[in-house]
Amino acid sequence: MKLRTLNKVPFALMLTSFSGLALSANVGYYEMCDNGPSPSHVAPITNAGHTPVPIYDLTDAELASIDALFITNCSNGQYGLEYINRRAAIAARVRDYGLNLAIHDRSVLELNKFFLELPQFLLYASPVTQ
Repeated sequence: MKLRTLNKVPFALMLTSFSGLALSANVGYYEMCDNGPSPSHVAPITNAGHTPVPIYDLTDAELASIDALFITNCSNGQYGLEYINRRAAIAARVRDYGLNLAIHDRSVLELNKFFLELPQFLLYASPVTQ
């Protein structure tokens, strides 16, 4: 099941939780299950006054073009392979360049511990009932 109905409130909360974002920040959005951007992320980003930037491959060039990155995981049991392969690059962008990062992780059994020690990181995990 796609995480379409739950993302509006958490994204709004995450967008207001970042400190230091410009009034009109470029916010990248990426869904692990789609291995790319999900159109459902555009409205919450726009409604918060930011500019949505679709992220297709989590490349260094894409990460360098944004102020914040929202990643969602619609799977209860796994992370997307492209995301797994790019975690080090994402972490470097957060650590070295101050990229704000939020992951809405549907898997609540084991939190994404990889990023918990990074600055500008907010983890939101919530069980989804069908």
